[in-house]
Amino acid sequence: MRHSVADHVFCALLAWVAYVGIIVPVVAQDASNVVITSKPIHSIASAVMQGIATPTLLISGNASPHVYALKPSDARELNKTNVFVRVSEQVEPFTARIVRALPEAVEVVTLAETKGMHLLKLRFGGHFDTHGDDHTHAHELGDNASFVANSVDGHVWLDPENAKVMAFHLAEVFSRRWPQHAKAFALNARKFAEKVDQTSAVIAAELAPVRNIPFVVFHDAYHYFEARFGLRAAGAVTVNPEVPPGARRLSVLRERIGSLGGVCIFAEPQFNSRVLQAVSEGTGARTGVLDPIGIDVEPGPELYTTMLENLARGFVACLGRGDKRAGP
Repeated sequence: MRHSVADHVFCALLAWVAYVGIIVPVVAQDASNVVITSKPIHSIASAVMQGIATPTLLISGNASPHVYALKPSDARELNKTNVFVRVSEQVEPFTARIVRALPEAVEVVTLAETKGMHLLKLRFGGHFDTHGDDHTHAHELGDNASFVANSVDGHVWLDPENAKVMAFHLAEVFSRRWPQHAKAFALNARKFAEKVDQTSAVIAAELAPVRNIPFVVFHDAYHYFEARFGLRAAGAVTVNPEVPPGARRLSVLRERIGSLGGVCIFAEPQFNSRVLQAVSEGTGARTGVLDPIGIDVEPGPELYTTMLENLARGFVACLGRGDKRAGP
């Protein structure tokens, strides 16, 4: 795995700051100093902490958690944190060095390892078998972290049911840390879950007319969303957005797209779309945009459900323009 110069500078700074004690973790009597990696998870935590405290968001703007380059200034936030929340090392590679360098007093929460999460296996190759059974569950993985990291799709937040599991888990974590707010955390988690259920019901109805229409995505981020709402992905341009697809993969995808006829290909706002142009050129494919992290949405408690709604609209906007026939 490649690491930028900024990553190395950051980790050295973080370790040095912790060692000399210039900045140390604050053991707060009130809820504070919770640092969250990405916007969807920050939104869930914000909903759970609403009315009590506001967590700090590490990755802002249009940066992707897959390729985020750490800044030395991030050390200041992380060295005064009480709780550090991430999805997993797999989807946020930069967090591996953070976790190793953080002081022992900081509680690290890796949400992908939460009991009760619905997990899906990674898909490989230029096109997918949409009829296979690739579901698995957290209890089947046991404590084998390498299996989780290497075999399971890490985009767990795109299943609304997983978001509810994460919200209740965070409520428990925060309640242990700040027991005086335990009732409020639990109530907020229940309110969040109710809103997610309401949003999911609306989305399911919106997506029903396009469920059998195949499509191709830039990278395989939407497996959980597809599985929850019955969508039919035909393939992904790349598994790892850091690694450009090879000629063979592009050839397989172009052949697949041609066989489907008029398929939608979805780009992402945080990644360069030139590869998609190479895949779609001359195929008659339509293009759309999907955002799996809510880049253009204001951070906060409302971001998560707004992101889901925007995803549904993105699918309908492109898939609804084409032939409603299911592909082969």
